Amino acid sequence: MRKPAQIRHMTDILFTLSLFCVLAASALLVVITGARVYRGITAQMDKNFMTGTSLTYISNKIRQNDESGAVYVGDVEGKPALVLERSFEGGSYETWIFYDGGALKEVMVPAGTRVTPGLGQQVVEVSGFVMEQIRSDLFRFTATDEEGGSASLTVGLRTQSGSPAA
Repeated sequence: MRKPAQIRHMTDILFTLSLFCVLAASALLVVITGARVYRGITAQMDKNFMTGTSLTYISNKIRQNDESGAVYVGDVEGKPALVLERSFEGGSYETWIFYDGGALKEVMVPAGTRVTPGLGQQVVEVSGFVMEQIRSDLFRFTATDEEGGSASLTVGLRTQSGSPAA
């Protein structure tokens, strides 16, 4: 009589232990899968941040300096650069934004100063950046991430003949 009770008791313990092991293994798989998904999401967010931030930065700079003839694409040692002209405190200044060495850079200098890549301060890291002036009042910018994905932005000036457009 004693043996069947011991066998039943042992079966109950083995069943409970097996159930615990299955639940623990399932929980571990869920955690591992969640970690992989999280890693993928953060990598995608980093890529979007780099390309999106660079394009938003350029757009905001153009909007701040939106005057007729004050925004154009020049070049820094043969590479395209966005030039924003501004007059204040009795002087004329230019802000140059250009891509060099894996980053978007910016420098503000007195008008007419020769700009070299070494003068620029890094704004945001990005794997590639292309600037195009389509018309005198229309620009296209394309930012590229480490994996070759890209995002583009087309910006039109709102000014006409020196006054803001309605």
